[in-house]
This record gives sequence, C-alpha cells and structure tokens, in this order.
Amino acid sequence: MSGILGLLASGPARAQQPDTLAQTYTDARLGLRLALPASFQATPHPLGPPEPELTARLGQLAGPAAAAGASVLAVIRQQNAPRSTLTVVHLPTGAALAWLGWGFEAWRPGRYYRGSSSPPLTQELACALPAGGWLYLRAEVERAAYGGGLGQYPNLQRTLDILYGSRIFPALELPGTPPLPDVAALARYADSLVRHAPGGNPQPALATLQEGRHAAGANQITPAEYAADSSLSRYQHRYRTIAYRTTLALANGLDKYESFVNAPAQRWLRSESDLDFISLPQPQYSTDGTFGCMADEIYSVHEAHSDILRQTKGKQVALFDENVHRPHHRTLVAQLLPELYAQGFRYLLVSTLNGAAPLLGQQPYPAVSRHEFAAEYQFANLIRTARQQGFTLVGYADTIQPAGIDHVIRHTSDFGAERRQNEHLQRQQQNLRRALEQLPKHARVVLFTSMSEGNWDNRESWRDVRRRLLAGWGGKSVVVVNQSHTEHDQCIPYKELHLPPHWQHLDSLAAPGLARSIYKQLLYPEKPTRRPPEALLSTADITVYNRLDARRLPLPYPAATNARPVTLDLAPYRATSATGRRVLQLYLLEELSGPHPDQVPPVFTSEIGPQAGPLTLQLCPGRYRYFIRATAPLAEVQADITVPE
Repeated sequence: MSGILGLLASGPARAQQPDTLAQTYTDARLGLRLALPASFQATPHPLGPPEPELTARLGQLAGPAAAAGASVLAVIRQQNAPRSTLTVVHLPTGAALAWLGWGFEAWRPGRYYRGSSSPPLTQELACALPAGGWLYLRAEVERAAYGGGLGQYPNLQRTLDILYGSRIFPALELPGTPPLPDVAALARYADSLVRHAPGGNPQPALATLQEGRHAAGANQITPAEYAADSSLSRYQHRYRTIAYRTTLALANGLDKYESFVNAPAQRWLRSESDLDFISLPQPQYSTDGTFGCMADEIYSVHEAHSDILRQTKGKQVALFDENVHRPHHRTLVAQLLPELYAQGFRYLLVSTLNGAAPLLGQQPYPAVSRHEFAAEYQFANLIRTARQQGFTLVGYADTIQPAGIDHVIRHTSDFGAERRQNEHLQRQQQNLRRALEQLPKHARVVLFTSMSEGNWDNRESWRDVRRRLLAGWGGKSVVVVNQSHTEHDQCIPYKELHLPPHWQHLDSLAAPGLARSIYKQLLYPEKPTRRPPEALLSTADITVYNRLDARRLPLPYPAATNARPVTLDLAPYRATSATGRRVLQLYLLEELSGPHPDQVPPVFTSEIGPQAGPLTLQLCPGRYRYFIRATAPLAEVQADITVPE
C-alpha cells in the first residue's frame, strides 16, 4: 500500500489538478485514509446524521438502532461524469451484521462489497473497525444520469464497478489493516490454496482471486479519469509493465480456476470480457496469433479420432499440445489412449505432471497437492485412463514455475519476466531430455505438452525444434497434433464446414463428442493445380478443432462404452446471496477409502448456479460420493451413488 500512497498527496482533498494522478482523503477521527481520483472533491462532515433516505436504507441493513446512531464522516463528490456521490458513514454498533444475507460478497476479513444490478445505481462497502463498529461507504449516481429508459445504465454500471470496486474501495486504509496484496502473489497463493483444499475444491482459490480482482486497479487510471483529462495518458506508460504483469497474472489465475468449474460454459475472462475490470482506458493485450486469409484456400474436415489414429500407426512419438485453460484438450487425449495402447504405445509423458511426486506410478489418480492441474477433473481423468489402460506415466513438470503462471509471463515485456520465461523453457527442455533418456530406446511414447512450450526457440519451427529434441526418439517418426490453433484462426469458414464457431459454449452444442481435423489446400504459385491438403498450422501434422464436452461424455473414462445415465437434482442446492458460490464435486468412493482421501481429485466438478436443476451425467459402473460445497461457512452436503454394471 505504501507504494500506492507514495504517489498521493496527504491531507485534505483538493480540487481537480489536471496532471495529478490521485489524492488522499484522511480522517483522524477513525484514522482512515482513502485514495481518490483527482476529479473528486471531499467535504468533511461534522458527524451529523445521514439524510432520511440513507437512514432508512441503513435501518434495513443494520437495524433501526444502529441506523439511529449512524453519523456521516464525509460526502465526496465526483466533479465530472457520471458525477457520483460517495457518502462515508460511521455505524457505532458492535453487533455482527449479516452483510452476506443482504447480497454483499466477502472481500477480505471484515470487508463486504456490493454493486447494484438494477436501479438505483450504487456501490457499497462495509468495513469492520478495529475498535468496534462499522464503516459504511455508499456511492450513488443520480437517476437522471441514465434516464428513464435506462439506456445508459449498463455502461454506467460498468464504469462505477471499475471506479469503486477496482480502485477506490480496495485502496481504503484503516489502522491495523494489512496493505493491499500483490496481485501476482495472490495468483500464486491461489495455486497453494486449491492444492491444500480437501479434494481440490477450487472455491478458496476463486475467493482469493476475487479479492485480487478488486485490488488490481487500485493504482491505475480509470476510464472516467481518462475521459475527463486525456493528459493522464502519460501515466499509462509509467505503469504499463506493472499493469500487464499484475493484471495478466490475476486474469490467468481466474481463467485457470474458472475453467475447473465452468469448462463447458467457457467462462474465461481473457476469452470473453477482455479483462474489463482493468482500469486502463483502452487495455490492449497480446493475442496468440493473427493470420492472413487467402481467397483461394479450400478447407476440408475429417473425423479427428480416426484421422489421428491413422497417422500414428508406425510412429514412435505421438505429440499432442494443449492450452492449459482448455480442459477439453485433455479429454481428446484420454479418448484416444485405449486405441493408442492397442497400437503399441506404452508411455505417457505429461509436461504438467510432477515426475518427482511419490507413488506416481502406483496411485490410480494424481495427488492434488503434488500436481498443478490435478484438481481439474479432466486432467485427473486423463491420468486415471492412462493408469487403467496400463500406460507408464512420466512427468517432467517445471516445479519452480507453474505452467499456468507461465501462460501469463510469456506475454509481458518486462526484462525480468522474459528472463524467467527463457529459464522455464530451458528447464522444460532439460526435463524432457532427462525423461526420454531413462526410457528404452525403442519405446513408443505419447507426449502431452503445454501450449506455452511451443515457442522453444523463436528462430526455428516449433515442430523442427521438438523433433530435434526428440532426436534418438524417432527423429522424423513423430506425428504432431495441435489443438490450440483453431480458436485463434480467423480464416476458418465454420458455416461452410458445418461446424459451430469456436466461441459457442460447449454445453450449448447439439452433441458432446465433436472433434474434427481441418486441412487446407492452396494453389501452387503460377500453376493451375493445388497443393496436397496440409494442416492449418505449419508446425503440425494435424490441426484439431476440439469441441468435446466432457460433462456429457462417460466419466471418469471418456472412451468407455458401459456408462449409464444418472440424474442429480441440484435445484435444492442453488446458489444464493447467502450461500455464495456453490459447486458439485463427484468422487470415486474406492479412491476416497484409501489412506489419503484429501488428496483424491474429483471425477467431475461443476458450479451450481442460481437457476440449477436436474443434471444428467454418464457414469461408468462403480460407487461414487458427491459433495455440495459452498463459499459461505455452511455444512457440506454429501451422498453416495451406486452405478450397476
């Protein structure tokens, strides 16, 4: 926090100064310090009662007695659009107030936040005071700002959410409160939380990252500030590196754990909302690729499973890539493992599997605390399938720098981050070579690698580099299957190929088993004939368009043929403002009966939304136990299921 407030002027608030990033309002009566944009003007209040409308509102939240003792510390007015008014109120009551019951969300210990989703347009924060009582902050925009037709309401709602939820409220300091957390550190802390939560429950990690979401913008420029004073753009350059590093690390963590619980809906921030919580005026992020389209390209589509298996015959290495935020990439490999084993492949090398983990070759599942993605059920089911089929598992993960964090670091321009990225790639190369050298010379290997390892050397083709690293392991006897390219290729004519577009959610597709390999043909230069069909990506032999929805495929073995439909009624467990987010996690009872039940990853995880109803799963024969887990401190619900042969 000192790094932020070091940029701010102390003492009473001042009128707007064009070249000033922010200011600080201080109040010695409670020892509070509140960082404000330069366009705000604060008026200290002589501890008078709130206006009648606000008093009535406080009576609803805190009770009539607490509302009667409330006093206003300050009224802070925004001098430019949308001209919001922030009222700071002291509630002397020592009672524990039920903020969660009123739809507030818990930020950090003793702090609760709520933003409105319908008129009036408000932002609220409640903070427990060290000496007892509460500090209540309420920002509101007059109804005239968004008109009777509410045409401007969504834009103003987003602006206020960024302005207060991501900047002003997180920067509030009170005596004895810890400083704002480092956002990148929060992302790493979330990794630790999910690995130490019983059964890999992602809820604690998501709650921690939600706190980071509101802390991320506390030292950035807001769109409202920039609109009022474009000269503030100079600060973008001053804070660009820290903005990229912290916010992308945060977004990476949110994407990672949202994908654990919402994979079919693809609710990933970087994919769908471009990190709208970030408070730079026009955030720009590097993309995974931009491709030029040619008018004379002809595309063709094949069923991916049969196409892959046709090309892996006789090969020594079948190499698959993945985007670590797309869990269905793991399900494709899991579906293929039985047929690959039948072809003679016996080893599965996984870049995100910790090769040093105890009992790696003995347990039927990856232990949650030992492997970065073990709590993600499609990763765990990939490992279960490999063990069931008889594959020997080999992990070569970089345990110094997790793959998920690496997904972000590679996009930054900071020299230190670039150096760490290069070191990570070197460790991965070394780990892979060591793993290969321990295998029999003619062993046949399925290699599953993170997309982030694709750029092993910017000067060479990814495929050539990997084949050179695999020298002595088949040389050119390698088939390379790419899954991560298609969602960034803007040239694919989905409608002509009768394919759903990549942005369509998996759970809205008519069938759950869609996986297609796509090829293109180009004209030879100055010739009327076409080249043979080739993969969309020059560094791959096969480019797969993967739209597999694991939720509707057999669990825990996606290639199974003996699964039975089992329906769970989730309506009684719908998420509410009182419960917070809720998830269903399903486990194999046999695994939970072992010596380390807390280390067992789920065979299925899904968020239970406010409209949840019956959920039908395809379960392989066996005994299962499911848990209903909530963010709020409620007793877990659990029950057993038996699926007959």
